[in-house]
Amino acid sequence: MIAETSLTALAALLLDSDAAPEWMHQCEKFEVIEQRNPQHAVVYFINAAPWPVSDRDAIISSIMSQDPETLTLRVDVKALVDRLPKNDGYVRISSMTGFWSFSLLSDGKVKVVYQAHAEPGGSLPSWLANSVVVDTPYNTLRNMLEMLKLEKYQQADISFVNNGPVI
Repeated sequence: MIAETSLTALAALLLDSDAAPEWMHQCEKFEVIEQRNPQHAVVYFINAAPWPVSDRDAIISSIMSQDPETLTLRVDVKALVDRLPKNDGYVRISSMTGFWSFSLLSDGKVKVVYQAHAEPGGSLPSWLANSVVVDTPYNTLRNMLEMLKLEKYQQADISFVNNGPVI
């Protein structure tokens, strides 16, 4: 998607773990369990599923970096399957990798790319699997655009993010 925002606003939103359930589709819980540094966190999250399917949980490593030449901001995510014991109330996502990529465009806008591949564990009916691959990115990106309008993201100051030249 294309967003009229800054790299800092996008970074601030992704770094705001308390807000994740407000905009990440079907996210029930998003809790930082280890903050290795300002750009690298380990989070525990729970993803809701419709009845009768069990909700999923995962432990995710999230690393934010910025290319010093292109200024593209990237957040790489990877499941750490055995980082915490399994919770009997959830099916553990057995594998997941993905990334967010935020690239400056010449018109002052930002190109947002969100890509993920997950093995959800357990069994899922095909109708649910098919809807998840469409609904999750669509609703997450739509909700992201709404959240980015909030002043706390528009006014954020993150020292390690370079927004590029002011036009």
